[in-house]
Amino acid sequence: MLAHSWWLAAEIVRRHPGVSLTETHPCDGMYDCLTLHGRGPGYVDLNREGRIHVHPELIGFMTWARALEMPDPHDAVVAIEAAWGRPGPQKAPRTTATTLTYRVVARALGMLVNHRDDWDVRMANPGQPYYGGPEPTVATWLASAGADRLFPSDAIRDGVLRAWATRNPIDSGVWAVLREEEALAVLDAHEGIAYTRTGAVPMLPAYRLSGRSVTAAMVAGLGSVLP
Repeated sequence: MLAHSWWLAAEIVRRHPGVSLTETHPCDGMYDCLTLHGRGPGYVDLNREGRIHVHPELIGFMTWARALEMPDPHDAVVAIEAAWGRPGPQKAPRTTATTLTYRVVARALGMLVNHRDDWDVRMANPGQPYYGGPEPTVATWLASAGADRLFPSDAIRDGVLRAWATRNPIDSGVWAVLREEEALAVLDAHEGIAYTRTGAVPMLPAYRLSGRSVTAAMVAGLGSVLP
């Protein structure tokens, strides 16, 4: 379900580049959602602890069983778009750094579905409710996940943390790739850059040079940390 939630989210963002993707935990953390927002009313929660919701009217719109049993997985994408009032484009929009990053995440998690270790991708989202202490920043979130050490140098880390601190805290675009809850890479979805101990890699050039291969972009950005 984790991998499929990312595939659905990545496909919707690919088809609608103006849509933003965040991680949210409504109902005091009972839900675990990839949340899609766009201009205008309504939003979509891909709740990994329940169902797919199209707010404000279609709560419980689709079960994961239904989404997974469709002969063509794109049928679920089209159904969500229709319920949200956002019909799919006649022609696929041009790939951006952001849309590519999410497709890379979906491709990686799809490849790791049956891996012996638990893999996950989590957003450095200081906009989440925080209890029992000061509200976190992207920097403190990354430090808590052990991801602040995943940069080629301290200078690069300090520079990007300063830049990220100026972003909307609800949509930082910063995600950590985790194996057994250990951070192995940091992704900047707004810029399409993967940060690991071995370097900072823009993934869009690899995608273009390979003839638009998402797998090539994944290998360029995350090849040093994936099994």
